[in-house]
Amino acid sequence: MRFGMTVRWRLTLWYTLVLFLSFVFLGGVVDHLARQSLYSQVDHEMSDALLMVTGALDRVYKEEGKPPATRLLDEINELGLPPQLALQLVLSGGRTYLVNVRSLPDPLLDAMRGERIGSDKPTTIHDGSHSWRLSRSVGGGSFGYQVFLARDLALVDAQLGAMRRTLLIALPLILLFAAASGYFLAGRALKPVIQIASQARHIEAQALEQRLEIAGSHDEFGQLAQVLNDLFARLERAFQQQRQFLSDAAHELRTPAAILRSQADVALEKPRSAEEYAATLATMRAETEHLSEIVDDLLLIARAEAAQLPVIKEPADLMEIADDCCRALRPLAQRKDLFLKWSVGEEVNVPGDARLLRRAIVNLLTNAFKYTPEGGVITVNVKPDFAFASVEVADTGTGVAAADLPHIFDRFYRGAAGAGAEPEGAGLGLAIVKMIAELHGGRVAVDNNAGKGATFTLFVPVNHG
Repeated sequence: MRFGMTVRWRLTLWYTLVLFLSFVFLGGVVDHLARQSLYSQVDHEMSDALLMVTGALDRVYKEEGKPPATRLLDEINELGLPPQLALQLVLSGGRTYLVNVRSLPDPLLDAMRGERIGSDKPTTIHDGSHSWRLSRSVGGGSFGYQVFLARDLALVDAQLGAMRRTLLIALPLILLFAAASGYFLAGRALKPVIQIASQARHIEAQALEQRLEIAGSHDEFGQLAQVLNDLFARLERAFQQQRQFLSDAAHELRTPAAILRSQADVALEKPRSAEEYAATLATMRAETEHLSEIVDDLLLIARAEAAQLPVIKEPADLMEIADDCCRALRPLAQRKDLFLKWSVGEEVNVPGDARLLRRAIVNLLTNAFKYTPEGGVITVNVKPDFAFASVEVADTGTGVAAADLPHIFDRFYRGAAGAGAEPEGAGLGLAIVKMIAELHGGRVAVDNNAGKGATFTLFVPVNHG
């Protein structure tokens, strides 16, 4: 089973790890600087002592030529060297004398005999757990001598050790305090996320009108809450549209289904004549066709919304498509005593699905037929343009009421005049026109003149290829 660590713990661990690495790095830098500073003080002290010793010895050599060793040692003792300094005087001939110490460790004596150091470069000699700082100076003219000055580093090592122990003791305490503080601060910082999760958990499909409420909504979490609220708003609209769609679909399908059942019941009540049976079957067939049209329209919309409607965009002549639609619907216009006008011009090529474009134009024409009284005129114009080609369907009907204008492209919506004049309409025609226009990257618009007619325009991008 995989262990799932919360974001709060991950932030705390990352914060503690970064602090630990920073502390280790800083501790190393502090230790190095402290060591360099202490060693620098030691070297300065030894340099001053060497200058005093060599100055005194050179003065004796200058005054007495080749003084005895006791004279040189007395001169050195008179200088009063600090007790932590051990001095070894090596005269010509290899005679060796110690000052301030009875003996020196073997590693230090080996370094002196091997002359591993230079006169101006102090070095550190280690004797197990003990350390010495060693410097050398030469003088005495032709007679010559060497002065080795050793400084016991026990006090320096003790100071460095105390500092290191302090850092080692402080490190876990600081990390513990930092981890606790980081955990607390991470909890405070992530509190809005917990609130968002808690509130979002109680928002269900039946209560999508609820929204997240987060205090201090100007930070990143406030932006997240706003994004989620926008998402819930879109989901709410989608669910409302779905419920309305199902309700409207059920209502539209119920009417023809009820007519079919009533006609069947009437036919089965008692024996009928052949003419009566024929009339009943004709009515049932008309309602069946109406029912089939509604189902086809619903399937078309559902496939488009599910992105399963294939749109084959090939070069299509919008002028030719409009001409075919007008010729096909001219008999229907004549039966309704309407005058349908259109003209045929040059090709207007657009990248689109000719089948869907034909359906959009047919829907615009049938919509105009419904709302135009007898004797009215319907005019179709195809206009090319650089960016969009357009198909205008203008009628001299009743126009669109102001209250209906914002909803005419909604599914199942029918204005009052439409419902009265054409009760068989399902209110899907203009919704399908809008859907087809958007599938082609275009749009549909209406120019309304209430009481005098309306002009619907389908815009389709022009094919420049």
